[in-house]
Amino acid sequence: MSNQHTTTYSDTETNEQTYTDESSPAEFKTITLGLVPAPELAEKFAYKLVEDLPQLLNDQIDDQINWEIKVLTDPLTGGTEDAIEIMEKTEAFKNDHDWNYAICITDLPILSSNRLVVAEASKDRKAGFISFPSLGAFPLQRRLRESIFQLTREIHQQEAIQEEPLADKQKTRSQMRKKRAAERLIGHSLTERMSPIEKTHFNQNENDDGVRFYNKHKTTGRIRLLSGMVLANSPWTIFSSFKSVIAVAFATGSYGLIFPTLWQLSDGYSLLRFIALMFTAMIAMVVWIVVAHNLWESHTSRSSKFLVRLYNSATLLTLSVAVLFYYFVIFVLFLLAVALFVPGNILEQSLGHSPSVTTYVLLAWLASSVATLAGSLGAGLESEETILNATYGYRQRRRRQEKNEDSEK
Repeated sequence: MSNQHTTTYSDTETNEQTYTDESSPAEFKTITLGLVPAPELAEKFAYKLVEDLPQLLNDQIDDQINWEIKVLTDPLTGGTEDAIEIMEKTEAFKNDHDWNYAICITDLPILSSNRLVVAEASKDRKAGFISFPSLGAFPLQRRLRESIFQLTREIHQQEAIQEEPLADKQKTRSQMRKKRAAERLIGHSLTERMSPIEKTHFNQNENDDGVRFYNKHKTTGRIRLLSGMVLANSPWTIFSSFKSVIAVAFATGSYGLIFPTLWQLSDGYSLLRFIALMFTAMIAMVVWIVVAHNLWESHTSRSSKFLVRLYNSATLLTLSVAVLFYYFVIFVLFLLAVALFVPGNILEQSLGHSPSVTTYVLLAWLASSVATLAGSLGAGLESEETILNATYGYRQRRRRQEKNEDSEK
């Protein structure tokens, strides 16, 4: 293995980043692999991987190649979920930029023959794509790296075999590896055993020599996909968008803490009542956000029922995770407020017994639920753009925008 030395430079006109391993001999053939990640999360993970990619491709696919990696973030596929259309656009992108191979990393679910496609590689087009959410949530960076390796191997294998002289009996280590291309898109792990990915070849009527990777089991595959879609939506970013909602909720709860009624209720409630009130408050916030901002998609003649259900499920899960983060932050704030501003002697006079740590925790818990109910109304007053930015990833926002434009036309 040669010592790694990666050079990075960019084209300021196209914002194209290039990564190459200068330790490869100059006489080696150069192959340019173009990566086209979707903006935001897919872009972030792609740039984490690319600095090591030239050396890793050299080690694991073909050590007689000078690998050059180019990264260009671009929406590319718009709002389409069709595998053939994405592959065609990826090939066109490759030709426009004069790359040898191209792999698109989209953050939308992809369908082919009513099955969810995780990834695809066309040896004829010398292009492929990865459905970023279909890889699941964690560990995403490892899965993405292994997927890029496998798709590149699938694309490169056919070309390498065609170029190999028949009289050449001396096989290098890398040539033997490419003959034994892995059947797996990603490596062994507990998640892969529970939700295996199977490799299939293109249908004969597609007139293309390539492979597709599907989730073998529909149920576990959908769970994996939904977890990836929620991750792509980045629900933890809700705090930066919901500052006004948090302010209203905290102000409401703080005002309630002034009066002994809230103290007595927290002291008299059972644990089951606390849990019921907490879930009622969080569900109310999720439902109110969906209804107030029309986030629930309805089926149309041009849309797939399965995809509509999928997007609605992803919306609910994203909002649920976001509200859960929100509730935790509110609870911590109220716990500090109760400890600092509710005197123990006055609390004791109101309750008739000495307060304990549990008393303060329960009071903060009740205040958080009441504040969340008030915050749900505040969330309904937020602008639609703020809500969409807080709950959807880039590609899903773009898809929603294009769908609304089509409806208006």
